[in-house]
Amino acid sequence: MKIIRKILIIALIVLSSLIAIMVVVSYFYDEKIAQYAINEINKYIRTPVTVKKTTLTLLRKFPDATIRLRDVYIKSVQDFNRENFNDINTDTLLYAKDVFLQMNLIKLLRNQFVLREVHVNNGILNVLTDNDGSGNYRFWQSVEADETSAFRIELQNVKISGIFFKNINMAKKTTLKTRINKLILHGDLNARDYRLDFLLDGHIIHYISNSLEYLKNTKVIDRSTIHVVDNNFQIITSDLSVEGLKFIMEGNAERGENIFLDMAITGQDLDIGTIWKNFPVKKADTILAKYRATGVLNFRADIAGVYSSTSMPGVIADFNIKDGSLYSDDLKTKFNRIGLTGYFTNGVNHNARSTSMRIEKVNVEWGESRAGGVFVLQDLICPVINYQIKAELDMKDLSPFIRNEKLEYCSGRLILAMDLEGRQDSLFRITKENLSKWQYNGFIIPEYVHYKPAGYPLEITLVNGAFIFKNYLYINDLNLIISSNDLNISGRVDNYREYIFTDDANLWLDLNIYSPGVTIDSLISEQNESGNNTNGNIFPERIFLKSRFWFDNFQYRNFTAENVRGDVVYKPGWLLFNAFDLSSMDGTIHGNGFIEKDNPAGFMIRTTTTVNNLDINRLFQSFNNFGQVYIQDQHLKGKISGEVDFYSAFDNHSRIKKESILAESDVEIINGELIHFEPMLGLSKFIEVEELEHIRFSTLKNRIFIRQSEVIIPQMDIYSSALNISGSGTHNFDNFFSYKVNLDLSDLLLRKPRNNELMFEEHIIQDDGLGRTRIFLTIEGTPDDYNINYDRKGAMTSLKEKLNSEKVELKTILREEFGLFRNDTLLIEPSEITQPDFIFRWEDTDSADVDSVKKEKIKRQQFIIEWDDEELSDEDQKQKTEKKKK
Repeated sequence: MKIIRKILIIALIVLSSLIAIMVVVSYFYDEKIAQYAINEINKYIRTPVTVKKTTLTLLRKFPDATIRLRDVYIKSVQDFNRENFNDINTDTLLYAKDVFLQMNLIKLLRNQFVLREVHVNNGILNVLTDNDGSGNYRFWQSVEADETSAFRIELQNVKISGIFFKNINMAKKTTLKTRINKLILHGDLNARDYRLDFLLDGHIIHYISNSLEYLKNTKVIDRSTIHVVDNNFQIITSDLSVEGLKFIMEGNAERGENIFLDMAITGQDLDIGTIWKNFPVKKADTILAKYRATGVLNFRADIAGVYSSTSMPGVIADFNIKDGSLYSDDLKTKFNRIGLTGYFTNGVNHNARSTSMRIEKVNVEWGESRAGGVFVLQDLICPVINYQIKAELDMKDLSPFIRNEKLEYCSGRLILAMDLEGRQDSLFRITKENLSKWQYNGFIIPEYVHYKPAGYPLEITLVNGAFIFKNYLYINDLNLIISSNDLNISGRVDNYREYIFTDDANLWLDLNIYSPGVTIDSLISEQNESGNNTNGNIFPERIFLKSRFWFDNFQYRNFTAENVRGDVVYKPGWLLFNAFDLSSMDGTIHGNGFIEKDNPAGFMIRTTTTVNNLDINRLFQSFNNFGQVYIQDQHLKGKISGEVDFYSAFDNHSRIKKESILAESDVEIINGELIHFEPMLGLSKFIEVEELEHIRFSTLKNRIFIRQSEVIIPQMDIYSSALNISGSGTHNFDNFFSYKVNLDLSDLLLRKPRNNELMFEEHIIQDDGLGRTRIFLTIEGTPDDYNINYDRKGAMTSLKEKLNSEKVELKTILREEFGLFRNDTLLIEPSEITQPDFIFRWEDTDSADVDSVKKEKIKRQQFIIEWDDEELSDEDQKQKTEKKKK
């Protein structure tokens, strides 16, 4: 016990002595030792070190002495271009709140300063490289060994903690910002051959290369063992963890003027969910941010080449994904069984511009849909892409992605194979302008694709056919159904990419359209019911169409037609129907016409039509009696032929503006019949009702005009089974009509029973020049209230025109018969009266009778014709006045 006690006492005395010595040394030699160390360090660096305060402690790292440097500041070297760095502090290379220099205490007591360990704590390290590759960090300089110097560097450990590290390389266009929580280098750093233990615990704030962010808010831990021989570093073991993802590194690096790398990094069974969670693009405002991912990634990258301030080594990587999935909370859609294999290289120039990536054997499934293909990318800065897509898509699986045109329902399938080539703005940004310039090659085949847009009554079914994409879009034998209307469309569509993806490009269509039957009612009536009947989209902008159409059958309300064919040409605000032909109503129709935008809310129609042998009864039925109730289809039979020119304006609800109608028709009706027409029955005072109830005529010709809401019917002759009529008149759109007709009186007398005496005023009957007397009538009113009256003025006008045209002849007759107008020099003197060559004598006739006849013949009878003043010409009025004076 006494021995142990003595040993403890001696040890305590020695220890106390040492502590006392260390305190004395620290107190008296503190500044001297620290300043000596700083001066010696400054010999090895090109920029001076400034220290705010120094302290020497012998107890902190006993048995080593420690010099504590507070607020250490090292400036950037001067030989780099500071102007390359805007808004960045380029003055500071390193600032550290604390730097600990650890030295061998025994040798220090012997006045030998041997630096064994450096610990830098809490600070900022800025490593900057300009466009030419010059940096602010090349501060270390070689110093010839001085055997007499008391200061030596024999580093065994280097520790860095709490340092914000920023590395900006303008030459390689990279930026790395990270926080180094702990960095330890352990080994005989001054030896030629040694083992280096490396530990890194850090947090990458972000890593950007060529404006593309690869890593963000990523935790990195690495533990490696490296065999160092001179300037060669051989990785013995390395475990790299990035956000918990394990990678294994192997290979070597050789340090010379630059660093040559030959390494490999592998990762097995990496969790895609973790990768996706920390994927920088996923955190940006992109569509990827709306998805969650799962799956397994296997990865291997080979890195070989020179690493320097201006260059990167070559990188070649192979990777594959299996059992992957993507889920969107927004779309409520999950993509399953995602698998692919890929290849990556940074190319011959070892930079982002020469980088290429190929992804193949792609498989994605969701719902009843499946897609796959090949993806090729070149250049990460201005990407050039080639997407080769094959897919079988169920329309129900696509409906969540259709945002511009919401659908009430959608069904059917699409089969597509598409090859897309072009440029993108960036790796994860595709603009409409990019899409408009891509090259498209492939096809889309619909299989009973049935859909109905929300808010519209039309239902559309794409039965089969193909959309073939090249520089233009070719529609090949597309069979579709639009609200029960079967159509077949083929043709070419040009400029479709620019039209879809830009706001000012035009779309050009050249189509052939065939249908076994089109019913317009199912299209227009449903549109009207839905309230979408304005013509705002009748004249779509930026569309130019040339089309040929064939319809076996066509129906619009009561109108039906067969063998409808023609050409259509459309440009914004103008639609031309050129040379259309159709069979309808037992006849044919041929014509031309166009619809033109009239004002911002209306349009107008012009047509020229030739009709041949149409059934007039069906014509009135087909067009709903043309909107009037005066004369209807049940009143008419016969065949009509002729030409019709028509113009009208329409408002924004496609309603016709009646006051704008202009029309001229030159028509002929043959084998016509007028059946139970009320205005004709009004003539029953002249003709038997039975004959008026069913009037037949062989031919009726006339030229009819429409203007200012009025139908104008010029003079025409009607030769019918009941009677022969000449007439004219007007019929207003408000159904007020005024007709003037004249009849053959002999027809009336022959057809009217003798016990019904006809009473006429003398001034409403006239001779027609052929020995027949005519009666003039006026029919005025509405279909519900009309009157038939004698047309005295019409009769007088007819007589006046007749007598004026035969005035000389009339005067001659009166002179010969009655001795009038004897002084008229215009009249030719009659030839002398001669006696007859023979005389008939009758046995029963006595002389008295003969004498009486002779006396009657000799007797002069006189009469006066009086004219209404408004009916007489100036010459007749003058003669009448002279006679009254006599």
